[in-house]
Amino acid sequence: MRLTLALVLLAAFAAVSATPAPAAEPDPKFYVFLCFGQSNMEGFPGVEEQDKAEADRFQVLAAVDAPKLGRKKGNWYPAVAPLCRGSTGLCPADCFGRTMVAALPKDIKVGVVNVSVAGCKIELFDKANHEAYAKTAPAWMAGIIKEYGGNPYAHLVEMGRLAQKTGVIKGILFHQGESNNGDKKWPEKVKAVYDGLIKDLDLKPEFVPLLAGELVHADQKGACAGMNAVIADLPKAIPNAHVVSSAGCKARPDRLHFTPEGYRELGKRYGEKMLSLLGDKIAAPKEPEKREPTPTTYCNPISLPNYPIGRRARDATVGAPVPKDDWLWLVDKQQQFRELADVSVLWHDGAWYMYPSVDMAWVSTDGGATWQHHPLNVRDVGYAPTVVKHKGKFLLMASESPVYAADAPLGPFKEVGRIELPAGVPGQIDPMLFSDDGRLFYYWGCTPTEGIFGVELNADDPTKVIGKPVRVIAFEPDKQPWQRLGDWNEQPARGWVGAWMLKRDGKYFLTYGAGGTENRTYAMGCAVGQSPLGPFVSQKSNPILRTTTGLVTGTAHGCVVEGPHKSLWAFYTVRAGVVHGFERRLGMDPAYIGEDGELHVNGATSLPQRLPTAAKAAEPTGWLPLNAGPRTVGSSDAPNLSGRLAVDDDLRTWWQPAADDKAPTLTSNLTTPGALVSAVRVIWRDGGLNTKQGAKPGSFRYKVEVRTGAGAWTTVINRSQSTDDLLIDYRECPPTPGTAARLVIVGEPAGITPSGAEFTVFGQVGN
Repeated sequence: MRLTLALVLLAAFAAVSATPAPAAEPDPKFYVFLCFGQSNMEGFPGVEEQDKAEADRFQVLAAVDAPKLGRKKGNWYPAVAPLCRGSTGLCPADCFGRTMVAALPKDIKVGVVNVSVAGCKIELFDKANHEAYAKTAPAWMAGIIKEYGGNPYAHLVEMGRLAQKTGVIKGILFHQGESNNGDKKWPEKVKAVYDGLIKDLDLKPEFVPLLAGELVHADQKGACAGMNAVIADLPKAIPNAHVVSSAGCKARPDRLHFTPEGYRELGKRYGEKMLSLLGDKIAAPKEPEKREPTPTTYCNPISLPNYPIGRRARDATVGAPVPKDDWLWLVDKQQQFRELADVSVLWHDGAWYMYPSVDMAWVSTDGGATWQHHPLNVRDVGYAPTVVKHKGKFLLMASESPVYAADAPLGPFKEVGRIELPAGVPGQIDPMLFSDDGRLFYYWGCTPTEGIFGVELNADDPTKVIGKPVRVIAFEPDKQPWQRLGDWNEQPARGWVGAWMLKRDGKYFLTYGAGGTENRTYAMGCAVGQSPLGPFVSQKSNPILRTTTGLVTGTAHGCVVEGPHKSLWAFYTVRAGVVHGFERRLGMDPAYIGEDGELHVNGATSLPQRLPTAAKAAEPTGWLPLNAGPRTVGSSDAPNLSGRLAVDDDLRTWWQPAADDKAPTLTSNLTTPGALVSAVRVIWRDGGLNTKQGAKPGSFRYKVEVRTGAGAWTTVINRSQSTDDLLIDYRECPPTPGTAARLVIVGEPAGITPSGAEFTVFGQVGN
């Protein structure tokens, strides 16, 4: 009788507290997060008292009926563990939600939808393979699958669509991998599930991050800790995926599941990561951890995540002889290298969209302080991409490629066709599309002697030309020796490359590159005309950008575009060739039209620069390298690769620790007296890069410490938990006085030897 009365009261309470999912309109301030995985996302059975209190504004959508909890499938309830099914327990989603609502503004709610299956492989959530896998499931798992209608993936989509009637899906929480332990194809399998959810729920991947938690860590002697190396590669398959570290999260004796304390910490980390991805849309946490300051500066070469393997190195067999027909190899044995170059940039709706050779695209919404990788559906269609907004469409092409079109700068892009040029003109290398008052123009050319050509295209069909192509500028090595090929411009060969058109105040500025991308003399010139097809006359101040010494050299083949606050910027290629001439990086610096009416760039910079504001243009910070001259030593050195090579202002040399150094550090004395550290730039080199043998690019984890007193070291930058692949990592830090700085390497991608091409400590020196 007492039990019956209790159930009646519980049902009555549920009727009052439950919120039906359907609503008149989705609430944009109700943030919904989908959760799926296996037993750790389900939650290990058992909930402690401290986890039973309701958190204001945190709700769960019941994915199945749970009579003992008073929950009915499809309704919202206060989110109190268990959040998956009635028989499960505390999981990361619980503390995730509590962390979120503690930090978000009071008018924002958080909801979770959890469809997880203990013990399952990722194949159970694969639309194409779930049935075959489910047939092999043990009886206890088959019972769980049955609760989800026999198809957990379809059930998650069903619940997601229901949740979209009430709120907005802001992200996906994922924890799985124990049952796929050692499966190298796991990232691609997860990608298939993620892509399916994005499509079936009509989501935009750039706005729906996937957070994947590590399995029980090696520091807890995790039974599947080795799988974390595979999980670390997930952002390579899913650019908007982020790995949440499980380091230090306490585990149960089975070494597979977390303790309640471990779930709380892991869930908190999920929440903190999601909050960081939501950015300035959130309020500051009540008790925030020490975070890096909001960047107000940038430093060349540009810090970009996920620098790709070079086009000519993707299929390289490390150690094999170099191809005889590729004279740009600088060594006799093949090696792999990273590469971005020949960059086109589009300023659109307050953001920069960057399209370089080898991979596309990157986006900066903060004026170049930070960049995010947003792979297109056509990520690499050839060298030297060009993008233009024309008549409401975004047109994209590259050397000898078709033209593609899209409704948005990140696509999806669809092939339109190839530009049909008449016979007798050079091949379509280094193209540039230019829209001018509804008309469309095309420029191209990369030949030893022919120069650069241009033609008008049909504004409504970019594959058709109007009129005859004309040579708009010719190669003039005798008149302008800087155009010659060679590291000293000693070779009277190789013509102009990389055309770019800028229209300003009724004038047409045609920029181009010359000197050879593999050389330090690679430079950017400019010719000026009164119409899109000329005639063009070389500027008196030519080249407009040529830097042959220091860290940033070979500065050409790029673009000049508008930026924040109507500023003008030059983006360009940077030489970095160690093994191949196409081993390159990217840079950016302010440009301007001078009183002489000519286009100018005040040289390529390699020191920190302040970003422009509404009141002030970009300008130098005044911070200088503090560790270039004094002693710099490594905890160990590989033969002929000493610590001094990390502070020599050269991208083509590097320090490498000895092979048996398990805790490598690099220590630099600072200029004295009164050195004040304000920023640090670390440029890595992937020692042993060999994708065929599993040595892939990934995250370098490190700390930078400053010696503030005798034996006292203060951490000013902490990237020890980073999952970001940043080959170049520039960061500001709180101004810190000190006499030395050290780079402490705590982790690197599997199979990679961490090597420092540059470790530069920036700041000021007091009087």
